[in-house]
Amino acid sequence: QAQVLPQTKELIVIESQNLKCNDSVLVFTPVQYAANNRQTLPTLFLLHGWSGCYKDWSNKHDIQEISNRTGFRIICPDGFYNGWYLNNTDTTKMQWRAFFDQELFPQMKERYNMVPDSTFITGLSMGGHGAVNLFLDHPENFRAAGSMSGVLDLNLTSLRDTELAKVIGDKKERIAQESAVTRVAEKAEQLKAMNKPIITTCGYN
Repeated sequence: QAQVLPQTKELIVIESQNLKCNDSVLVFTPVQYAANNRQTLPTLFLLHGWSGCYKDWSNKHDIQEISNRTGFRIICPDGFYNGWYLNNTDTTKMQWRAFFDQELFPQMKERYNMVPDSTFITGLSMGGHGAVNLFLDHPENFRAAGSMSGVLDLNLTSLRDTELAKVIGDKKERIAQESAVTRVAEKAEQLKAMNKPIITTCGYN
């Protein structure tokens, strides 16, 4: 008789009013806990970069091995090709931050019994920007945030006047308002008092 292995990788599709479409989310659970999906585990939201999708991380790395080795549940949502993890200035288009706050995060919290003290968020490039911004929106939901080669100053991306403009439209003031470097400075004392660190990394290779 074939052994039925516990489910370690799940594809969750969320029908979103805020996105005006579905969001696909890949969730990796450590194999040692897969038989009990309700078990509270350290959890990491892992956001992909520009031009990517929810499968990016697992296409390039063995995310299941990382999950097994670290004991972390790893959640990889779709930030879409050019979503920037922002609300589009045009309210008839994608409202990604609202989706995260009102749909994705609450559903993951309920489904996996997440607790703030062991919930983290990080991302690469566009996703690094998104991770820090989402953390700054609600630091009470997370233990810490990270950014890997993140676009933390939106003024400095070569995509500012082309792809980013498709999200912010002609609201150029949003570039400074939404940039993580600006928002971190505004919230620095609050984050220090809450003991909420942000880890930023960048490199050539």
